[in-house]
Amino acid sequence: MPSINSAAAAFSSLIVPGLGQFLLKKRQRGLVIFLAAVISVYLVDWSLVHQNIGKINLAGWVTSWLWLPLILFWLWNFMDARALSKAARLNILPGLALIAVILYVIAWNVTDVRLDRLVSRFNDARTVAGNLLNPDVITMSVNGQDQICAWQCMFTYVKDKWRTSGAGPIRWSDNLLEIIGSVKEVPAPSWETKLGFAKPGSTVKTFSAGTMLQTIAMGLMATIFSTILAVPVSFLAAHNIMSRIRGG
Repeated sequence: MPSINSAAAAFSSLIVPGLGQFLLKKRQRGLVIFLAAVISVYLVDWSLVHQNIGKINLAGWVTSWLWLPLILFWLWNFMDARALSKAARLNILPGLALIAVILYVIAWNVTDVRLDRLVSRFNDARTVAGNLLNPDVITMSVNGQDQICAWQCMFTYVKDKWRTSGAGPIRWSDNLLEIIGSVKEVPAPSWETKLGFAKPGSTVKTFSAGTMLQTIAMGLMATIFSTILAVPVSFLAAHNIMSRIRGG
């Protein structure tokens, strides 16, 4: 089969995005370009008709400015096919960036994201960012009040310990222990008191699993029970199918 020439490959992609790449045996690249173009056309049209996203008025003609990055993507696809036919390849980042602009603008409007809040509510954003960077893992007592010991606090604590200057005590935070689990004093079980291992009314130390371990345990239990039920059911289903085949 003769190889497709440069003009035919470029023209094919100009008519159907990704077709030239596909004919040049870059099938995955061509398929990705085609799907990106089809999805983008649908999203731009849907967002204009149903959400008025990107709506502009040009001399009485109502359209969306989001068609512009899509047209530029179409042209990039045309040049990419032309380059591939000459054993070259364009950088894919410009094409991805154009599609990303379309998706970002539509998602921004549909989800009603307001970037101006990063300025008007900067203190709240800083608090959230601080909590993400300084997770509630270590707690330190300061003037009788528990406070989260952030990374700077930990650095100071280690430095003071190194200098043996008597840094204040630190401990695992209650939030972390609720997630992972901790050892707690609980009333002794009745079976221990009956067997004489513990006195009536006494307490024993036992590990209480946190929410994360409980969730993992629930998932494991669900998997085990579903497997137990699935094995006999699968044999019965296979028996029913094979009996029908033999009967036919």
